Amino acid sequence: MIKGDFKDKLINVIASIIAIIFILEQLGKKVIRNALLEQLYSRKSIILIKFKSVYRPLISSYNLLVDSSEKNTEKASDTPVWQCEPFILSGYRKQTFSYTKCFKSIFYLHNESVNILSHLFGVFLFLYMFSRDYYTAKETFVYSWHSKRNEFIIISFYNASAVFCMLFSSIYHTFNCHSKDHSTCWLKIDFIGILVLIFGTFLTGIYYGFYYFKWLFIFYTSLISIISIAALIVSVSEKFSNPHGRALRAKVFSGIAISGILPLLNIHYIYGIDMILRSIILQYLFYSLILYGIGVVIYANRFPERFWPGKFDLFMGSHQLFHISVLLAAYTYYHALSYAFFNDYILTLGYYYNTHLYPYTI
Repeated sequence: MIKGDFKDKLINVIASIIAIIFILEQLGKKVIRNALLEQLYSRKSIILIKFKSVYRPLISSYNLLVDSSEKNTEKASDTPVWQCEPFILSGYRKQTFSYTKCFKSIFYLHNESVNILSHLFGVFLFLYMFSRDYYTAKETFVYSWHSKRNEFIIISFYNASAVFCMLFSSIYHTFNCHSKDHSTCWLKIDFIGILVLIFGTFLTGIYYGFYYFKWLFIFYTSLISIISIAALIVSVSEKFSNPHGRALRAKVFSGIAISGILPLLNIHYIYGIDMILRSIILQYLFYSLILYGIGVVIYANRFPERFWPGKFDLFMGSHQLFHISVLLAAYTYYHALSYAFFNDYILTLGYYYNTHLYPYTI
């Protein structure tokens, strides 16, 4: 009888324990569920807070940008003749007569926005590449830096010429809505930047092409210097600086570029077509010249806005495409210079010279 009572009590205890476990389990699930819901709600709150603190100001900034663009720009029919470009019908900034207002125009959309930002990006890109290559070179050529220093100076000169070109260009396109006289002044500065880049391109090409022919290097450097100075004198003339002198500007800059054919022919005469085809410098110079050429043709012919007036006022107009082609061409050529510097291109050139041309004389 005692054993039966003990057995019943044991069963009751076990049943009670099971019931308690079940209740605790249900309570635990409820607690966990509530915790998860609370966490979910808190995440939603965080998202809402982020939306209010971050995304909503961005949307407001975008709306402000659009409002500023509509408020501070006008159509070609309302714009002074000196400021108008053929086939560009809208997006012109109003004359500000204030450099502060010109600078603020960077932060709203108009038909010069791409021109400004593309070359402003180029300024920071080339500054970054210079600092990157400088510190890499100091670490790579620890024991031969003295012999590589002059070569790096030449490459740095090209980098600096690209920075000046991009900087002067972005400055001109930022401040050309100030007034007619100020726009003309900054336009001349823009032309100087273009000439500096052309000179820097030729100088580096001549340096590598005639590294073992010093007098030819001096001759062609002097020649391109004279041509650049003559072009500089022409570029500051009133006729050249006229906003409608686009065709004349394209011809002058194309003529300077074509003058580079002479040293290329001389290099071909010295080394032959085999060396030219294997030269990383000349290959990428050729690629960059193609990009420059495409940009000049597009710029001079006002493509594509000539065929679709008003469709390319803000994006992908001829001037904007020209800016992009200049940026790509400059980057392409600097990439070749950087590659040649870090892979001892001069030693390769010297090996080819000594094994294929010696004792060659001019």
